[in-house]
Amino acid sequence: MSISESTVEGNLTEQENEKELLSAMFESDILSIEDSVITVIIQTQHHTLALRTLYHEQYPSDSAPILAILDPNNQGAVKLSETEDHCEAMFVKGECVLYTWILYLQDTLEGLDKKIEERIASEDKKIEERIGDQKIEDGDEQQEQEDLGDLELAEALQDIQLEEAFSIDELTKDFTYTPATSDESYEIYTGEVLLERKSYFQAHVCRIHSRADVSGVLGMLLQNPKIAAASHNILAYRYSDENGKSNEDYEDDGETKAGGRLLELLQLMGVQNLLVVVSRWYGGVLLGPSRFKCINNIARDTVVASGLHTVHDPNKGGKGKKKKGK
Repeated sequence: MSISESTVEGNLTEQENEKELLSAMFESDILSIEDSVITVIIQTQHHTLALRTLYHEQYPSDSAPILAILDPNNQGAVKLSETEDHCEAMFVKGECVLYTWILYLQDTLEGLDKKIEERIASEDKKIEERIGDQKIEDGDEQQEQEDLGDLELAEALQDIQLEEAFSIDELTKDFTYTPATSDESYEIYTGEVLLERKSYFQAHVCRIHSRADVSGVLGMLLQNPKIAAASHNILAYRYSDENGKSNEDYEDDGETKAGGRLLELLQLMGVQNLLVVVSRWYGGVLLGPSRFKCINNIARDTVVASGLHTVHDPNKGGKGKKKKGK
């Protein structure tokens, strides 16, 4: 979308005004502003989220800023994709929206806190009614067993849903990467499979420290015939070399603009020294723009699940130069 120079200037003014407002309302320990990237930590008694946004020249006149909602403690209490969709739906053209998003996330976490407090109170009451004079240690042990049973049930339901999505169990194995056991030099984490209208998506994550690592990890992944046969293997990476220089780049692999958007996700998440490869197997149904959402969602979920993700402090270290995709 092309916009006039005067509109761009007006947007930049609105963005600066919004930065000043947020700086006046929030302390530096929860608010970080670096050029066009704004990070806000939203924390309640039991939960923490990080809202990271990226300004662009069309905000706020025409479209919302790019956003990513992160779960730095991997609590899993909030469905990140759905929450981002709710935030995007709140945007009104011509109006700044960051404070509205912050209030919404704060209300969401406070609502979750309230449920936890109600559950704790309810469980305390049940313990008093059921165990009477029994020692509190016995009650704690019983609660741990109940929690373990709930976890096993949730995992079983997840397995059933995955099997139904693939029809047969063997197909899931075809999409799972198993590293070699002999001269293995990279630890690659492969996430779960996403099925969207006959297209399959799966992400692979690995620690890297050089461009040679990128080539090495990709070569190992392509040893798997299923990954090698994917319609696209989109990748993006960020790392700091031995001289402390920050490097980043991406590869579309035929899925135009997908690599650049994947790199933007890594920038918003603040990850460093990480390679993310998203494999897509095209199923014959055109997904349109929703394919980018599938790629970024499965990438983000896999990065978080891998345990390799931490929220990067934007005040430490610089940004690498974004190179043009090949």
